Amino acid sequence: MDIEVCDRTGPTIALVLPGGDPFLGVGTLEALGLRVNPSFRRLEPTRAQAALLVGVRPAPVRRTRHRPRRG
Repeated sequence: MDIEVCDRTGPTIALVLPGGDPFLGVGTLEALGLRVNPSFRRLEPTRAQAALLVGVRPAPVRRTRHRPRRG
């Protein structure tokens, strides 16, 4: 699913529980280029938004060898 936080959008894996509060893990924050500043209790950018696309890797393509049928 896609998530938008602080005007940044990116893919993430989410576990949705009924009645639960939203919770962002460190992986999601890193993927969006954000970090938590505990002194000011807010999210801050760690890199420019344009740099976010460079760090995203597409899923590897699984290639299977085609073996001809015998018989």
